[in-house]
Amino acid sequence: METGGVDRIFCEGLDLGCERLKSELIRLCRIPSTSGQSDGENRVMALIEKQLEEIRAISGGALKIFKYKVPNDPFDRNHVAALLKGKGPRTVILIGHVDVVDTSPYGSLRDLAFNPELLKEAMRGIKELPPEVEDDLKSRRFLFGRGVLDMKAGLVLEMNLLRELVKARIETGNVLFCPVVDEERDSVGMRGALPFLKEVMESEGLDYVACVNTEPCELGGADDKRPIFIGSVGKLMPFVLVLGKPSHVGEPWLGINAAHLASRIVLDLEGVPWSSDEIGDDRFPPMACMEISVVRESYSVTIPDMALLYFNKLAVEDDHGVFLSSFKKACEESLRRAISDWEERLSLCGLPSPTLEKGIRIVEVRDVIDEARRNGFREDSVISAQASNKEEMDTRKMSLMILLEAIKTIPIEPPAAVVGFLPPYYPSKVNRNKSVKEKMLRKLAEDLCVKWSNRFGEPFVLKEAFGGITDLSFLGGGTSVEDLRAVLDNMPGASTLYPLDLDAMRMLDVPVINIGVGGKDAHKWTERLDMEFSFRVVPDMLMEFVREILSADFVR
Repeated sequence: METGGVDRIFCEGLDLGCERLKSELIRLCRIPSTSGQSDGENRVMALIEKQLEEIRAISGGALKIFKYKVPNDPFDRNHVAALLKGKGPRTVILIGHVDVVDTSPYGSLRDLAFNPELLKEAMRGIKELPPEVEDDLKSRRFLFGRGVLDMKAGLVLEMNLLRELVKARIETGNVLFCPVVDEERDSVGMRGALPFLKEVMESEGLDYVACVNTEPCELGGADDKRPIFIGSVGKLMPFVLVLGKPSHVGEPWLGINAAHLASRIVLDLEGVPWSSDEIGDDRFPPMACMEISVVRESYSVTIPDMALLYFNKLAVEDDHGVFLSSFKKACEESLRRAISDWEERLSLCGLPSPTLEKGIRIVEVRDVIDEARRNGFREDSVISAQASNKEEMDTRKMSLMILLEAIKTIPIEPPAAVVGFLPPYYPSKVNRNKSVKEKMLRKLAEDLCVKWSNRFGEPFVLKEAFGGITDLSFLGGGTSVEDLRAVLDNMPGASTLYPLDLDAMRMLDVPVINIGVGGKDAHKWTERLDMEFSFRVVPDMLMEFVREILSADFVR
């Protein structure tokens, strides 16, 4: 059923205007807010603040607006938040991000990516579109454009929920709307919001019982079922800096090529089954290599003596220390095989055997940094030297640069490797069904999935963890201090490049749920929002969940 001709709908007593929601979404989308580029994220926050002021004007003083700087942010971004106060401490947090990924996939249509109406018209003139995209272009049901799905539609629905709660004069409990910047880059926004959430909790006497996100529900969906997630997958970025031995290309037996060693590690670890985590009936993809490159300042005919590779590892298990041990062991075995292979190939060519020292040294980042510090090395001097290049600053490159400078101060006999983690790091956030709040949220979500399936005529299913990375990861969880330290202590420059308020995370520890909008192709040039589902169904779902969780009987 198309929604273009529908201007008013009725959901559980709430009179929602689809056209109003669409108009508000287009206003947000017309502001280019690519992570860390120009002032787009601040402009979106300013527009949100203006809309919150309009809601406060009808709230009778019940809505309180906050504005604060994102701490430790090289781009000088702002946050705005709003607290709808009712009776009692019980509080639901609403989160969402204002930033989007870049528009390079749009090619010649890049200038139209932030103008949904013009973009759709321009796309109709493109030949040889995928049949599904072509069909959706003909339908009035879908809105195309960067950010319509991921995730400005979710922000619009969360603000709409605040507005409708104010109109309904619902007094039980509180709702805290907390939009953030930078989710698509390094989650500077959500990490920076942790102290704010802790401060507001203490100053306003709040008890956070749930955090709701409205990320698009397509990722991790089961066939034609609509997924409701009560957790979010974590993310690790394990890396290896391989140290080979340089030599002239005419005398390769005098060295060992770091690129050869790194390539073997990729072959052995890419997609390795032991790196695939599972929870419930869901199994997540194994490690994938995200980069492999030779590290050197300029070209020469010298065999490369240094190479970098890093992986993306989705995680729902919290045993990061165990994972690091397995990763180190696997890297050492790969290096041994690579060196043995190199010796055999030289022999087959009738060339001398490599002149390498016996043994392979695998060291962790924290050991390298500790030794370098004893030799006078300081991470902050490396970071400050790059502070003026904030537009081009990449935390992964900065982290690696710190390690490379540290290595210069200490001797490491090749062949060797340094292993650790690059930013960003996202802890897994899963519902262990242990605390009273976790049990309550899980039970309510299970009941609502059944209820919504019957009401809306399509199946809803409860899923343990959202398959994409979300800011829900930072709402506390079961990751131990030891496992957190296994990651952060082995991340070069973590305290400056990736500060994480562990005390605030532990204090918050809020159960989470993702009730997402519908659509297709997030992050692609064919990104589009299903307005039929997102504007006619999701508002009702959000309202019902918030009402139920705020009034639920928390039985211990």
